[in-house]
Amino acid sequence: MSVRIQNVVAKLDLKQPLELEKLVRLPDIDVQYKPAVFPGVIIKDGEGPTFLLFKSGRGVCVGAKAVDKCVEAARKLFDKLVKHGVVDDSGVVVEIQNIVASAELGFPVELEKAAKELDRIMYEPEQFPAAILYIDRPKVSMLLFANGKVIIAGAKAEEEIMDAYRKIIAVLERFRPEEVVA
Repeated sequence: MSVRIQNVVAKLDLKQPLELEKLVRLPDIDVQYKPAVFPGVIIKDGEGPTFLLFKSGRGVCVGAKAVDKCVEAARKLFDKLVKHGVVDDSGVVVEIQNIVASAELGFPVELEKAAKELDRIMYEPEQFPAAILYIDRPKVSMLLFANGKVIIAGAKAEEEIMDAYRKIIAVLERFRPEEVVA
């Protein structure tokens, strides 16, 4: 199976308000703060995820390639904030909101035929080259390309990505083009 997580998005709650101006002066944290342009701070974690934090003490983590990496980076940032006296050590809550993955089916798909026969699918080739398929369990959306590439979005856990991938392979197998023998 060729499935790769491309992005994990999580909601953060530091359980206390933040003084954003204090974050800008921290020595070992890459912080961008332009309150006239954006009401929060942008914190880059080297090659890891990016954080957006707001005065409310809430924020977002984007760009991690795995759920455990997202949680680990959020805890590491929280520990730095505690160490520098920016927040009290009351813990951080990390709630996964969306996982996006790319995958390959290993075969092309006849999207026109799939769009006619499947429920909860949209395909407007004049507008967009992929079909959009919605499934309920797990609750995800998929972009299906004719070449067999797939984007899976909306999962809350990595297992949901794999469940959706396994389900969709079984469904789309019947829309594999017939091989023409010359």
